[in-house]
Amino acid sequence: MSNDYLDNSTLEDTIARFQAATKEGRTSEAKQLEDQLARYFYVLAENIIVGFKFKSLDFDDALQEGVCVALQKCKRFNPSFVGKSGKKPKAFNYMTTCILNHLRQMFRNCNRVHDTHKRFYEHLVNQKTDSQPTRYSRSDVHRN
Repeated sequence: MSNDYLDNSTLEDTIARFQAATKEGRTSEAKQLEDQLARYFYVLAENIIVGFKFKSLDFDDALQEGVCVALQKCKRFNPSFVGKSGKKPKAFNYMTTCILNHLRQMFRNCNRVHDTHKRFYEHLVNQKTDSQPTRYSRSDVHRN
């Protein structure tokens, strides 16, 4: 297996062995398979980040998030599931969708926070320029 390509059958086999080892309590084998899956997901997440150009996200943080979310979601992958089309799922497609959706959510959150900071800064600037002392007439002041 090369560094920049994932074989779907190898990925599905590794996920199935990882799920079986986790279910049966073989922790040392599960740890080795988890490390192997992390390497696969690292390549996958890296290609997704570069391919979809998530520029406002920090590359290393997005890469780490992509690998972590794929490791969490691989436990839910069911290779024997048959969808509406009558086809079995592919692990490569499932993991790509999970990583991509998570990165899109991170991208939206990052942009939302950036926009909020920008609006707050503009509010502060406008408040400083508008904060000239105003004079009130006696009729504007109400006493209790």
